[in-house]
Amino acid sequence: MPSMNVSMPSELIKMVEGKVASGLYNDANEVVCDAVRQLDLHAELIYQMKLDRLKAALADGIEQAQRGEYAEYSLESLIAELDNKSVM
Repeated sequence: MPSMNVSMPSELIKMVEGKVASGLYNDANEVVCDAVRQLDLHAELIYQMKLDRLKAALADGIEQAQRGEYAEYSLESLIAELDNKSVM
């Protein structure tokens, strides 16, 4: 297995040593590997939550549009509106 040297602050080293001392892990390598896996899982869960919120918002918007609850805009009218706001 490839190896890597990692520097970390003393408080993190104490945490790693504490996990090993607890008997939950055999060595520091297991602690760090598990932490990296958990970090990856956490990032994936956050991504999925954001994606789910986006899909829900999109579904709400589609439903509103189907009910006729929308405003029509053109690129030109949007640019004109933004230009008017920047002048004020």
